Amino acid sequence: MLERPGHRPEKIGMLSALMRSVNISVYQNASALRSVEQGQDITAHNIATSSVAGFKKTDAAFESIRAGYLPKETLTEFQRGMQAQFPYIDGQVTFKQGEIRQTSNPHDVTIEGPGFFEMETPEGDMLYSRDGQFHLNSDGVLVNSQGNVVQGENGRIQLIPSLGEFTVNQGGEVYQGNNLTGRIRVMNFDDLQGLKRVEGGFMAGGQTPAQVEEPKVLQGFLENSNVNPLREMVNLISLSRIHEANHKMIQQYDQLFGKAINMLGQTG
Repeated sequence: MLERPGHRPEKIGMLSALMRSVNISVYQNASALRSVEQGQDITAHNIATSSVAGFKKTDAAFESIRAGYLPKETLTEFQRGMQAQFPYIDGQVTFKQGEIRQTSNPHDVTIEGPGFFEMETPEGDMLYSRDGQFHLNSDGVLVNSQGNVVQGENGRIQLIPSLGEFTVNQGGEVYQGNNLTGRIRVMNFDDLQGLKRVEGGFMAGGQTPAQVEEPKVLQGFLENSNVNPLREMVNLISLSRIHEANHKMIQQYDQLFGKAINMLGQTG
C-alpha cells in the first residue's frame, strides 16, 4: 500500500502517469470490443446467407493500427516512448468456388471456374453474381430470383415459351430446339477485392469487366455458398469469448482508475 502522498509530489506524477496508461488501455480494449462486434456481425451474416446459391463469404481478420505513443513517464528513462496499437477488423470476401450440386432443374445454371453472370437491375445498374437460379418472367425474359435480367452478348435473353424449354451448352449458348436465342455473358475482373458487395451480388466498383471467352457453364446445377456453417459457429463462439475478456479488462481498469483518483484526492 502506498504511503500518504501529501508530502511526496513525485508520487502525484507517478499516479498521473498510471492514470494516462490506464486510459490508453481502456481505449485499446474499447476498440477491441468494437472490432469484435463487427466480426460477430460479419460471421452472423455468413451464417444467415450460407444457403444462398453462389454466395461468397467474408473472412474477418484482426489487424492493428498505429495511433501515437504512450507517455514517456510510463517507461524507463532509456526509452523515448512506446507506440500504441489499436485493433480493428479487416474483412475480405473469399471468392473460392463453392461445391457444385446437381438439381436437375433446367432453369438452374452455374459456372464452373472463374467468372460471374452479368445481370441488369430494375434501376439499370449492372450486377455480377454466381447465383444461377433463373426463371422466365411474364415477358419470356430470363431473370434471376430477384428479377434482375440475365445478360447475353446482345443484351437480354428473350425466349419464346411456345417453343418449350431452353437448353444451355457449356459455352453459355441458349437454345430452344434448334434455335439459338442468345449466349449468356460470363464476366470476370482483374481485382476481385475491388468489387463492391450489394444485395444480390457485386457491383463493378469502377472496374471494366472482361468477358470469359471459354466459360464452362453447366445447366441443371447450382453452386453452393462457400460458407462452412459449423466453422462459422465456432468462430462466433470464439468472438464471444474475446468480447467477454475485453469487457472484463475494461471493468478492471475502471476499478484501478477509481483507486488512482481516490489516492490523488488524498494529497494535501
